[in-house]
Amino acid sequence: MLIKIEKGKEDYDVVCPSEYIIERMLKKELLLPIDTVFPDSPNYIHNISPFFKE
Repeated sequence: MLIKIEKGKEDYDVVCPSEYIIERMLKKELLLPIDTVFPDSPNYIHNISPFFKE
């Protein structure tokens, strides 16, 4: 997973790395904070499940 992310060819919304990988990703600035305003995320409206109501 880390190699794919480093190459930049994969586009993940969420990853769950182990502790030592988190440290490596932090050093390489590969982590972004989670958007706390979920409905404002660009993919939320386009990929919303029909079971959720806005």
